[in-house]
Amino acid sequence: MKKMKNFFGIVLLLILVAACGNQKEQVKKVANKSEFTIAKQHPVLENLKPNTSRKIDDWQEYRAFKDFLQQYKSISPNEALNNSRELNDLAKSLKDSVKPEFLELNSFNARVNHLYNETLRLNDMSAISSIKYKEVNEQVSKVTQAFSSVNSKINTLVLQEELDALVNDPKFGRKTKDSLTLDQIDASEFDPKKAKKKYPGETLMDRQMRILERQRLEEKKAFKQKSKKKGNKSLSTNKLPIYKLDANKKIIAKKLDTAKKKN
Repeated sequence: MKKMKNFFGIVLLLILVAACGNQKEQVKKVANKSEFTIAKQHPVLENLKPNTSRKIDDWQEYRAFKDFLQQYKSISPNEALNNSRELNDLAKSLKDSVKPEFLELNSFNARVNHLYNETLRLNDMSAISSIKYKEVNEQVSKVTQAFSSVNSKINTLVLQEELDALVNDPKFGRKTKDSLTLDQIDASEFDPKKAKKKYPGETLMDRQMRILERQRLEEKKAFKQKSKKKGNKSLSTNKLPIYKLDANKKIIAKKLDTAKKKN
């Protein structure tokens, strides 16, 4: 009789343990389900600059993808998965589209391909029933980061194009933003740690332009002091050297002769 009581007691205990386990599992599923409905922020870290944006106004596939991606800046995992197929289709259109001529580079195409692959991975997640909300959120962040990388490359290419045009401008020597060989500039100015503290958020290109501008102003100052010593007020800063790119894309100095030819 005692053995029977013990047996029933053990069975009852097992049933209670199993019931508690099932209840905990159900609570966990409900919690996970609610997490799929909570929106999370996924900002695009770098957008196009105004002058860059104007350069690609006619690139419709880029505009379509960018506009659709706006909703992913703040989105729940459920919504992210539901819209992932359309996002991936737009990324494919972007990848296969005819891009502006200055963007037809392998380095740029690699970033667009990476963006497409990240959207494809997000779309694949929609077919995985056991996917976790954290994994979806992480993948959405990877998509927005990949798009930021594309924007960063476009900004850089446009800035480089403008700088090259500026350097080759015949009137470049009279402008404030000038170019010199980097060897003529104090190497300490390029110390990343010092520049980061003094000029937070400054890119290498911005740093070079800042240093070159300052160097140009120093040249003008030195020229004026030299002119005062000679007592010649007719001297002009137009005779200062200008700089342009040679055949090897190196910046070289060339002095302009603005003096009028005598008959």
